Amino acid sequence: MLELIAALFLAPAAAQGSDRIEVTAARFFALDSRTEPPVISETTTIPYRPETSCFGWVLQVAPRPGQVTLREELRLPAPAPNWGTGEGVTVHPDRAGATAVRPDGLDDGILSGEWCLSEGDPSGAHTISVHVGDRLLHRFEFTVMEAPRRI
Repeated sequence: MLELIAALFLAPAAAQGSDRIEVTAARFFALDSRTEPPVISETTTIPYRPETSCFGWVLQVAPRPGQVTLREELRLPAPAPNWGTGEGVTVHPDRAGATAVRPDGLDDGILSGEWCLSEGDPSGAHTISVHVGDRLLHRFEFTVMEAPRRI
């Protein structure tokens, strides 16, 4: 799925000889999985639909052989009651954030990540900071719309 998203939002990058990773383009998107295929739109406003509203990012870098270890820091405006922890994901003690550490290949010049909303996630301002080692590659800021009120 992320390959499709990358193809939609990014143009091919030119190869470079440097070992330093330089981001040449960055895109943030919402993914609505209520339909098949999912609806993908470039936006920084995420609708509050637990389990079907997802969001993600794509960074374009110069393609080259090898891989890097990415560290994503997702910060929420308040604690979340439900965290699905996958491999390489650690929930912060305050429950208002999580860190995901995982490898990503450089061969295609695309680095990417994706998260989905869960029931009880807070609305408001969120950030995702993408790092390689101690170096910040990019910070995404986005807003999760307020949850519908129950009467």
